[in-house]
Amino acid sequence: MRLVWRWAIIGAVIGGVVVPVLAEAFYIGTRTVAGAELIAVWPSSIVLMALEGRPSIGQAVTIWAFAVIPNAILYAVGAGLLYGISTLINRKRRKGSLHSKQSTE
Repeated sequence: MRLVWRWAIIGAVIGGVVVPVLAEAFYIGTRTVAGAELIAVWPSSIVLMALEGRPSIGQAVTIWAFAVIPNAILYAVGAGLLYGISTLINRKRRKGSLHSKQSTE
């Protein structure tokens, strides 16, 4: 179980970084302005408004980190909650099926 938990968190963190990179590449590639749909997959993207002033490369990397890291943390927390809820549901289901088998015997 712990191995699944670790892979869920690692996958969520990777997803929390990959999704913003792909979203940004999409908007740059299509030369469109990001809309409200971006907030759904990248809630911390609002931080990118700081890039409007054309900061230096070092500042841009720092701003990107401040935009991506919270998203990765948010995805990891979401994965942890989903994993915990699914584990509780499975335990309850197993207990319920065991009790029903014992009562019929």
